[in-house]
Amino acid sequence: MSSTPPTAPTDEQVGDQIEDMLRDLGQEGFRQANAPYYDTLDNDSKIPLFIGCTKYTRLLGVLALVNLKARFGWSDKSFNELLLLLKNMLPGDNTLPKTHYEAKKILCLVGMEYQKIHACRNDCILYRHEFAELRNCPTCGVSRYKVGSGASSEAGSTYIDRPAKVCWYLPVIPRFKRLFANAEDAKNLTWHADGRTKDGLLRHPADSPQWKKVDQLYPVFVEDPKNLRVGLASDGMNPFRSLSCNHSSWPVLLIIYILPPWLCIKRKYIMMSMMIASPRQPGNDIDVYLAPLIEDLTKLWVEGVDVYDGNAHESFRLRAMIFCTINDFPAYGNLRGYSVKGHLACPICEKDTTYIQLKHGKKNCVEVFDRVKNICNIYGKTQKKDGAPKNIWKKSLVGTLLNIKGKTKDGLKCRQDLVEMGVRHQLHPVSKGLRTKVIDPKQLDDLENEAAIIICQLEMYFPPTFFDIMIHLLVHLVREIRLCGPVYLRWMYPVERYMKVLKSYTKNQYRPEASIVERYVAEEAIEFCSAYVEDASPVGIPESRHEATRQGRGTQGFNVVTMDLQKLSQAHLYVLNNTAEVIPYIDAHKEYVAASHPNMNMMRVLQEHNRSFINWFRNTIFASDSASKTLSLLAIGLNLNVLTWKGYDINNYSFYTKSQDDKSTVRNSGLMIDAHSDHFSRASDNNPIRASMAYYGVITDIWELDYGEFRVPVFKCQWVNGNVGVRQDKLGFTLVDLQRIGYKDEPFIMAVQARQVFYVEDPSDSTWSVVLKEKQVTRQATRLRKLTARTWDQPRPMVNVNPITGRGKFDIPEGTAAKKKVMSTVAIRWRQFKSSLTSRYIYAEKHGENNPDAASKYGMEQQI
Repeated sequence: MSSTPPTAPTDEQVGDQIEDMLRDLGQEGFRQANAPYYDTLDNDSKIPLFIGCTKYTRLLGVLALVNLKARFGWSDKSFNELLLLLKNMLPGDNTLPKTHYEAKKILCLVGMEYQKIHACRNDCILYRHEFAELRNCPTCGVSRYKVGSGASSEAGSTYIDRPAKVCWYLPVIPRFKRLFANAEDAKNLTWHADGRTKDGLLRHPADSPQWKKVDQLYPVFVEDPKNLRVGLASDGMNPFRSLSCNHSSWPVLLIIYILPPWLCIKRKYIMMSMMIASPRQPGNDIDVYLAPLIEDLTKLWVEGVDVYDGNAHESFRLRAMIFCTINDFPAYGNLRGYSVKGHLACPICEKDTTYIQLKHGKKNCVEVFDRVKNICNIYGKTQKKDGAPKNIWKKSLVGTLLNIKGKTKDGLKCRQDLVEMGVRHQLHPVSKGLRTKVIDPKQLDDLENEAAIIICQLEMYFPPTFFDIMIHLLVHLVREIRLCGPVYLRWMYPVERYMKVLKSYTKNQYRPEASIVERYVAEEAIEFCSAYVEDASPVGIPESRHEATRQGRGTQGFNVVTMDLQKLSQAHLYVLNNTAEVIPYIDAHKEYVAASHPNMNMMRVLQEHNRSFINWFRNTIFASDSASKTLSLLAIGLNLNVLTWKGYDINNYSFYTKSQDDKSTVRNSGLMIDAHSDHFSRASDNNPIRASMAYYGVITDIWELDYGEFRVPVFKCQWVNGNVGVRQDKLGFTLVDLQRIGYKDEPFIMAVQARQVFYVEDPSDSTWSVVLKEKQVTRQATRLRKLTARTWDQPRPMVNVNPITGRGKFDIPEGTAAKKKVMSTVAIRWRQFKSSLTSRYIYAEKHGENNPDAASKYGMEQQI
């Protein structure tokens, strides 16, 4: 009798996902080449996790668990303990594996292949192609294998078939094919052509001159935007995380530059193509190890390969090219075969490099010293009293030069003060400088000149030995940005971070490179399968910390309240009116009401529609056999028990109810919504005008409506009457009167529709409040500094007081924008002044400093 549990029906959606995964897996003839393994995988995809389970099969359960292991870095031991615990918790007939080893055996069928290639211990050749059967290197004659203890490499020796040195090659062509097989990834791979902003700024390598130069030289390559442009990165790393060990492993990575900038340097899309073993680095012989990769890239460039596009559902001819290389300067010399030492070490200047050979230091001083050697600088005062020498190196000067924390007089804030004062423009800080993600090409010349000037100024403080080739290369940084795009996509930081991930794969201290490759291939399989597992997140793309804020979550004041049917009907009707699937039923019901009551005007028809639509919609959906699950749940209606909150985060906003605002130091209950509505000129008007209008209000309650399988967050609001409670002043500010309430029969909106606003009391009329939208508030402090701090040579605003009326007139600059800024500043300062008065005098009373004389309390002379 077979011990394999019988297959059972699973959810249709789950079955479709597994079929898609197996289809994408079989794009390369996997089923024909590995028929027994494919049958095992197919069988695991149909066996339920336990009898009666319809959500998870054996394969899906294992995929979900190993996805968590890879994302959170669980150890094998902890994962074994978890599997054993879950197996004991599930019914006795469950098919969950007991150990991590059994789980890996299930997933190894999905893993991509890799090649283990023997190499000469002196880095002469790789034992492949015509050298595959040799036992000695044809160049140096050294044995291919390690020789046993006490044996000789000559005739008569005993060879132990353990290679002296190996490298691992992970073929890139099948990995590119699997990348395009995923519909979402295939869509992202055309972003540079379809979704990129093209405004002349440098945001992506596709905006760079080098990218455009390739487009001009190779028009056939450019015809298909799916053709790959990759960056090749390599550097040595110590897999043991120990500084006392000089073991050096060299991974070779590929970065795909046709992806969006927020994806191309993420862990999921950095592809490891080779791993070169240690103990010593390959140096200039790295080209020997790159031969398999170069062969595949050459094939992709010259011939191309047929690839299936999961997004377009068609096959195309894929080609690829190396767009750039990413490495530190010594590795740059190894990859390019250029000497990065000596007199002509700069690969940009080459023969034009200006250098000085230092006689005593035995080093090269590159270029800068020659520019400033004739500059004579005298620091401090030169006069001496009584012939006694005076120490001109004061504490502040030394602290500034040495950048001593707490002693230096030069910092970011000091430089920002110079900006506010409008002086010493050469010392103004540049925002992020070369590290910014959006670069204006017009500013690059200034940045390039600034870099050269700074290096020349450093010559005044540092000796010539300081200015080696690494300092000289700073001059060429701006050139690299100008040619290839933003530097954050091509520097070594993401590569170094990824190497930290590779180091964490080292579990076998005796075979570190093999351990890294095995775990990398396992993560590839998990990443591939995660796209087909419900609720599984990608391993290599970190989840944004703002994700929960965008999707919606309650934060405080949770409660469950049983609501009356009338209030729930108002909220339910609003949800129906704002659900796309329900819109055809809304139009049909309006036509039905108009036809049933031909004498009703349009306003009465809308009122009747709102009164009777819920019951009509329920009867219509129940009578239909083709209604979707969402429509059926909406027709059934709400649970009378409603989840209520006093705080809710959604759309990157934090909302509070009015009652919570009153107890808090912040004000998060204000909101607005832009809505389309029908406007009638009179009750008998049959031709209403449909227009968009902004509605302002405050949140009184936050509900989560329960429809069984999903919930809808809604805000119950107190709206300001838009006809008499909202106006605009001459400066363009929107003012609202929060006491003029309207639209009491429509208090609800869906939380996802809300935009946050803040209400500030108008200093000239306390009845009205100024509406400040979120962008103004988030940068309020920065804008206030800009408004209140002028340069010394600019005139200050003057106040002319009319002696008759006693009112002042501000000398406000012309222009609407300037007026808005000044008035906003005045309002802020007025609120600050009132708050300071309250804090000062009320706080004094709390400490027993009561003064019954109001005149003296407020600093006024007593009237006699």
